[in-house]
Amino acid sequence: MKPKKCKICKEMFTPGFCSTQIVCSYICALEHAKKDTDKKQKAKDNKWKKDNKPLNTLKSEAQKAVNEYVRYRDKDELCINESVAVAWNGNESDAAHFVSRAANNAMRFDLRNIHKSTKKSNANQEKHIHAYRENLIERLGEDRFNKFEEDCKYWRTHKRNFSKDYLERVKRIFRKKKRVLMKIRGDI
Repeated sequence: MKPKKCKICKEMFTPGFCSTQIVCSYICALEHAKKDTDKKQKAKDNKWKKDNKPLNTLKSEAQKAVNEYVRYRDKDELCINESVAVAWNGNESDAAHFVSRAANNAMRFDLRNIHKSTKKSNANQEKHIHAYRENLIERLGEDRFNKFEEDCKYWRTHKRNFSKDYLERVKRIFRKKKRVLMKIRGDI
């Protein structure tokens, strides 16, 4: 049989038992078994953590993915509140919600509701709400804006509960949408 390199100690050895032997000695075999068990335990622990992640954590992770997508989508647009140029990444921009998440949680992932804004103007949303409305009508068009307002009224009275599966899917979809958009725009 041909000499092989031991998976654990990296020494060259000639397999004595069979051609599938990957370690040189009993000591290395025990170490390999321990590593394999550790990998399985780590995978099991990670699965448990994922399955038992709190709903609020999943909601914030999904919101973060949506916000990153929106900031990238609007990277060439002006701030929705103040109509000033703002970088899409870093600490300059936020993803501003026209209808706040506190006022209508069901609209938190609606892309018609979220646009790039400066951090300063997003923090003082009440001050800029009229400008936001005018700019939103301009971006969406009158018909889409009216449909958006109807949806907001509907979801204000009909509560929406987000499941863990739904939130995981939202996070996965918006991360992929951002990557695809980056490829289209040639940023990857």
